[in-house]
Amino acid sequence: MDGIVRTPSTVRHVVDRVATPTAPNAPSGERRQVTALFADMVGFTRTTRRRSTTALAELIERFGSSTTEVITEGKGRIVKTVGDEVLFVADDVGDGAAIALALQDRVRTEPALPPLRIGLATGPVLVRSGDVFGEVVDIAARLTAHARPDTVLVDRKAAEALAVDPRFALRPLRPVPGNRHLHPWVLEKG
Repeated sequence: MDGIVRTPSTVRHVVDRVATPTAPNAPSGERRQVTALFADMVGFTRTTRRRSTTALAELIERFGSSTTEVITEGKGRIVKTVGDEVLFVADDVGDGAAIALALQDRVRTEPALPPLRIGLATGPVLVRSGDVFGEVVDIAARLTAHARPDTVLVDRKAAEALAVDPRFALRPLRPVPGNRHLHPWVLEKG
């Protein structure tokens, strides 16, 4: 074997990506307004050291099935899963925020899963070959990296859009170190 743990969800993802190659004359991509989110399992590297290959495969499968269920029920679309992290998008910022909070709730009920860090940003992205690119994706990734365990961070644009929605409460934080223009907000239930 090649050392890669394959679960049904990762195999489906690889098959989906390979089955839809970019045609030689396809346009370079489509620009769309979306909400991009990353959800990352906290302490995954440390967790993998203490588990057998079988237990690790079960953890990855549980994470994949739980996130897929919550994301699709919330009108989101999974872009890709990379190890312990999933990148997904929603067309509406409110739907994206609701998915993020639902993911937190779901993981809290799964004793085998570690807590999540989630970052959310909204704005234009380039969609190409089923993937998304651009500053919004980078901001969501940075927010995820700076989030505390079991926390959802959103960018300023998302916070402004969500401030009028009674389902959500927002609390501003200091700018992200090294990026004084990135002002995160903690997202919670309203």
